Amino acid sequence: MYENIGRSLGTDYFRIADQLTREELGYLRRTREFVDDEVLPVINGYWERAEFPWPLVEKLAKLEIVGDGIEGYGCPPMSPIATGLVHMELNRGDGSLGTFVGVQAGLAMQSIALLGSAEQKQRWLPGMARLEKLGAFALTEPLHGSDSVALETSARRDGGDWVLGGAKKWIGNGTIADVIVVWARDIADGRVKGFLVEKGTPGYDAKRIDGKGSLRAVWQAEITLSDVRVPEHSRLPGANSFKDTGRVLAGTRNAVAWAALGHATAAYEAAVAYCRQRRQFGKPLVSFQIVQDKLVKMLAEVCSMQLYCLRLGRLIEEGRLTDTIAAIAKMNNTRKARQVSFEARDLLGGNGILLDFHVMRHMADISRRFTPTKAPKPSRLSSWAGTSPVPARSRDGRTIRFVDADGVRVRTSVRDSGPPLLLITGLGASLDLGAPFERELAARGMQVVSFDAPGIGQSSPYRWPQRMPGIARTVERMLDALGYDRIDVLGVSLGGVIAQQFAHQAPYRVRRLISVPNGFSMMTCDPGARPAAPSMVTVGSKAAGGTAR
Repeated sequence: MYENIGRSLGTDYFRIADQLTREELGYLRRTREFVDDEVLPVINGYWERAEFPWPLVEKLAKLEIVGDGIEGYGCPPMSPIATGLVHMELNRGDGSLGTFVGVQAGLAMQSIALLGSAEQKQRWLPGMARLEKLGAFALTEPLHGSDSVALETSARRDGGDWVLGGAKKWIGNGTIADVIVVWARDIADGRVKGFLVEKGTPGYDAKRIDGKGSLRAVWQAEITLSDVRVPEHSRLPGANSFKDTGRVLAGTRNAVAWAALGHATAAYEAAVAYCRQRRQFGKPLVSFQIVQDKLVKMLAEVCSMQLYCLRLGRLIEEGRLTDTIAAIAKMNNTRKARQVSFEARDLLGGNGILLDFHVMRHMADISRRFTPTKAPKPSRLSSWAGTSPVPARSRDGRTIRFVDADGVRVRTSVRDSGPPLLLITGLGASLDLGAPFERELAARGMQVVSFDAPGIGQSSPYRWPQRMPGIARTVERMLDALGYDRIDVLGVSLGGVIAQQFAHQAPYRVRRLISVPNGFSMMTCDPGARPAAPSMVTVGSKAAGGTAR
């Protein structure tokens, strides 16, 4: 009765195709044809049975579209826009298939390409681009999803090997992957590092998560790591803190924005095709003004999402895409895609819940895509240039660096090496005033991190007055920019109050806390803000920081 529901209608009212190169159009056309001819006729059965579509993966490998723009190593040459178009079309077909490719190329392959050694790249990337080898990205844990920076999976050095222990959850491809990028915290320095765990490694146990109501045709796993032994040559040499993990994750926001566009396009085009063919009261649904109003509003959202994605691709090409812009695009497109799919489901009436019409599957899948990770913060939308690319080393051995944190340009100092220690002094004390204290701590084998508080020394002031929670948030953003995941904290004088507030707001970032407030600061500290840090010591009540001295 109904024909071609789900097949591409080529929706492009703003002539986006005119902006594409011949190569980009080639990627778009062959991916679109694959979706229309191979995916749509069979995908509903795989989705309903929660079965992984192996035959589609075999056909997908022949298209040479897996690689997300990685240069060399057998990966197809793809511009940022070509990469986005592939993700858009695959998700127009099915979110499970799109998620599989997103994990394979955007997470597993990009981790190796960005952070791996030349040997690791040569060993894994060619086979992964041909889908002969499958990859997974094991970051999230049963207790840490959006706050994955606080991951608890441990890595312990033992001779020439590393021993991993812990648990991971929601790991796409985790039960079928040939290589799994596992993120774990080094117990020696508290920093997050990346490791390549190969299929069949003793102690690695992955179980498929069943009972899902979304993305049913891609298998996700709950993983247990029991003394998994990994050789040093399988550690990603470029992954030395969670900031490096973030480099991989940041790249996926572009793909998620395009993927959401794919879901919205599928829902809109299915609704258009259905309303043209469905007759009620002797007329096609599309002839009724209320239906036309809904379709036009859906179309407007799809067009705006297309323009978002095109601009994203251009900014990546120009090297001007920021995390904030990518996060805004991801947030906008996933939210709009959910709205469009809901409207499409409404227009299809009772048929909207049937898999034959595809809309219900997309509505379920975009619900998972919409799950927030880390929203852009308005306080970070500033005009400051950001982290200074070239640190300056002063005459006394300190590395001076300016970083952007909450709209404030903060002057920071890192001295020597060893276990990192954040020194927070009184608000009126500059880096230069605290230099003797830094040298004493560094002489005891510590890497001392300190900073000029906003408005002090060479740090810029806040635009508006801040309370203690705002100052503590700035400290956390500063550590993000410097690449520290967890750190010891020493707070002196009024800095002791800031240290306590910081540990209260972000206890997962603080390994040990020593607070040395003066008498006034002790009165200033709110008892309700005292942290439950892993190890905390509060010293003294003598005025003017006498105890600290």
